[in-house]
Amino acid sequence: GFERAIAIAPGHAEAANGLAWVMLDEGREISRALELAAFAASDSGRADHLDTHARALAAAGRCKAALSRAREAAALEPESADRPNALAAECGANAR
Repeated sequence: GFERAIAIAPGHAEAANGLAWVMLDEGREISRALELAAFAASDSGRADHLDTHARALAAAGRCKAALSRAREAAALEPESADRPNALAAECGANAR
């Protein structure tokens, strides 16, 4: 899986993004998911990687940063235009 791919090629943004996504879906190791997602987003600049990073930031309680990252993704990929609104709803009054 993704963990094996990262062990073989630690600089592989796609594997880092995939593992971060799985971790977020499973609600485990949020700090590690955030680290992986940040790497993937900064390495590739792809909208889907920026979106994963936004999810990780939100899961870590960093809602303002998450909304900013989600807006970056939406600017690159118009079909993701609703993502900042979804994150804002998830974050609610806990935005910081």
